[in-house]
Amino acid sequence: LIDFVWLEWLNKLGGVLLYTALYLAVFSVLLFYGSSSHILPGSAIESSKTYKFIEPWGPAVINELAKLIPIFKDMFVQLEAFFGRLTH
Repeated sequence: LIDFVWLEWLNKLGGVLLYTALYLAVFSVLLFYGSSSHILPGSAIESSKTYKFIEPWGPAVINELAKLIPIFKDMFVQLEAFFGRLTH
């Protein structure tokens, strides 16, 4: 019983950390798409206190996903080129 009680809090903490990392990864990819397609205004990006910490995860998440799923290979480069053509 004591072992079960001690492991329960560790299990909950692990779940919180896992879901936090998952949500941050998804949010960073959405921020990447939003900033690349200029949906997010520059003033919002400049006034954000967390953007500079979360946004760089987007390309890293896409590149790591490419290692696991081959269809995502070079997706980051292709998306940057696509969004570059949209803005010009």
